[in-house]
Amino acid sequence: MTVLKTPLIAVFPCFCAGLIMGLLFPSEFYLAPTIAVGAFALWASYKSKGFVTDLLILLLCVLIGAQRMSANFQNMEDKTNSTSFIEEKLSRISERLESRLHAAGLRGDEMSLTSALVLGKREGLNPELKTKFRQVGASHLLALSGMHLGVIYGLLCVICIRWVRFSPFRWIALPLLICGLWTYTLLTGMPASLIRASSMLSLVCLGILLFRSPPLLHTLMLSATLMLFANPSLLTDIGFQLSFLAVLFIALAYSPFHSLFHSWPILARWPARMLLLSLSAQIGTLPLSAYYFHTLPLSGPIISLILIPITTVLIYGGLFTLILPIPLFASFTSLCVQAELWVLDFWMNLFPHSLWDNLHPSPLSVMLIYIAMLAGFTRLYMMSSDIKKTHQSVE
Repeated sequence: MTVLKTPLIAVFPCFCAGLIMGLLFPSEFYLAPTIAVGAFALWASYKSKGFVTDLLILLLCVLIGAQRMSANFQNMEDKTNSTSFIEEKLSRISERLESRLHAAGLRGDEMSLTSALVLGKREGLNPELKTKFRQVGASHLLALSGMHLGVIYGLLCVICIRWVRFSPFRWIALPLLICGLWTYTLLTGMPASLIRASSMLSLVCLGILLFRSPPLLHTLMLSATLMLFANPSLLTDIGFQLSFLAVLFIALAYSPFHSLFHSWPILARWPARMLLLSLSAQIGTLPLSAYYFHTLPLSGPIISLILIPITTVLIYGGLFTLILPIPLFASFTSLCVQAELWVLDFWMNLFPHSLWDNLHPSPLSVMLIYIAMLAGFTRLYMMSSDIKKTHQSVE
């Protein structure tokens, strides 16, 4: 019997192709082919037919994706009733948390911006403030994403991992960390971007438990596949698409180049890596953002380099204000908000025409751009992987 070596990276696109195919026929149509292909895959594995087994497993992923999408549409009405009940409960909890920010003394833009960045409640944001973030190309900071969860993860890591990473207590601390991540994701309404980030960070925590470090690209593919298996309708969710593309291009573009800054002084190394990280995410989402929102921010990566550190400190301030709503933490959070608003106003006055609007790219042009970008960045990623393997073999 052969050991299955089907690449995880190939499983995800096959599963997505199956989700699209699932829109064509009812779920019963795919049941018999799925069972048959699964049986043939087991037989081929037993007979040590490695290449045939891999092809059958990929075909099985297509059929499972099709069956899941078709079944999802048939059960959508039942899910809506249960989902509305859960959303109502979560909304009440979120309102109670927001009231703690108000009790601490936050008001106006300070209250609305902190609530948006910490709790994901953007309903109270001033339209003028939203416009400012959009014009400078920093709208992504207002939407809860992997960056926001990364701030929470960093705080929990200091508490749970720093002292227990290599001790037996990690079997207690790391599951608690995973529970903390998913609790925060649940309280903020479970947006697709946070579910993706929570899934990936949970896999990272499992890797720490097992003393393994899975590649970012493999972690992304596995988490995205699990998310789509659980909820196939996420495939059409704009937040999921943008979040997935941002991390995909971070994995493909950031990995080959970040080692170039090892020899730089630390004061120059951190901004350079942050700029590369921001550029990678922005490049990956620009074509799709132009298609959905008809705009193209020219200064997004540079302004993000300034706003991300301020936003990180602001989130920490908002979290401490939630935990202990006293004027000291509220004043600190308010100061961070004022600093962020000042940077926005300064940047808009300095570069008043940094946003291209009225863009209407066709779906075909967006698809061709992504094919070309993926081909180029995948080649870079493979070249960097080969170079790393060569260095390791020499050492």
